Amino acid sequence: EPGRCSPFSPSSRRFLYPLYIAVDQVEGYVPDEREMAESARLRALPLVDYAGVANVKLAALRRIWGATSAKTNEAFLAFAQEGGAALRRHATFEALSLDMAAKGHGSGWRQWPSGFRDVDSRDVEQFASEHADEVKFHVWLQWLARRQLAEAAAVARDAGMRIGLYLDFAVGDAPDGSATWSDPDLAICTVKIGAPPDLFSAAGQDW
Repeated sequence: EPGRCSPFSPSSRRFLYPLYIAVDQVEGYVPDEREMAESARLRALPLVDYAGVANVKLAALRRIWGATSAKTNEAFLAFAQEGGAALRRHATFEALSLDMAAKGHGSGWRQWPSGFRDVDSRDVEQFASEHADEVKFHVWLQWLARRQLAEAAAVARDAGMRIGLYLDFAVGDAPDGSATWSDPDLAICTVKIGAPPDLFSAAGQDW
């Protein structure tokens, strides 16, 4: 659900948002006239159309995934192995979330049919097996995002930024996102953390 784009409520604080991937910098990218036209339309809008951007980027990335040797890239395969169960669970959640949203169940796992709310259920296991390539695609997106972030950080350091880049860290994960679905025992979804009023938030803040 691309419209849920607040950095203060990420699906998971452990993984990167794949829509930040610069698709035209991905090896194997070949411009598509329709995608280029839609990209130009989206850039001309006064506000970001998150759903539109997601459609264009994911379509282009799926073309690259299906048409190149990305699936057998040694660096990618090593990344997938090193990521272990946590990465596989996140990728499974991403695939499930898209599928459930398309079927009208919403992107958050608390709205899904009961058989899919438990990460270790037979329904989830069957989905992951039947959609193995889709799950692997989402692992690949994490690899791309991390590679590009590392490249950007290297450019920053080479340009004289001695600290380089560092990532903001949200107070918590989305209650119905990847993190709470993947590791439910690590989350307490009834806890809130607030902040007093300041110049930007006169009424204070509440997460």
